[in-house]
Amino acid sequence: MPYRLSVNSEEEYARFDLSGRLSEAEIRSAIEELQVIRESQGIRHVLCDQRDLRVPPNDFIGLLTAEQLSSGPFVGLKLAIIRPDTTETRLFEIAAKNRGTFVEIFDDEEEARIWLRMLSQSASPSAPGA
Repeated sequence: MPYRLSVNSEEEYARFDLSGRLSEAEIRSAIEELQVIRESQGIRHVLCDQRDLRVPPNDFIGLLTAEQLSSGPFVGLKLAIIRPDTTETRLFEIAAKNRGTFVEIFDDEEEARIWLRMLSQSASPSAPGA
């Protein structure tokens, strides 16, 4: 399978590792699996590692995916994508942001994890007296 989904309970995010070639049906399946995990475990953040993805989804599939991740059960989702900067990646990022999704593209995994941690901390309730 060209994707693997896991949950980092300690840092409270779901992690997608994408590799090889990814079809539209596989993207749909991954999103459905994410929805189940999001609803059952309350996951609000996703780290998506696309560095081993050989053939990135085309612009049309990217736009459809951006639309799906910006609606319904995914409203409020924070998405960090690790992959080299490409036109397709930027188009996805712009489409997702225009629909209200928090998404950033990173070259470095640690930078992506730091960004997700900052979002988690800013979403946490303030300590009394703060």
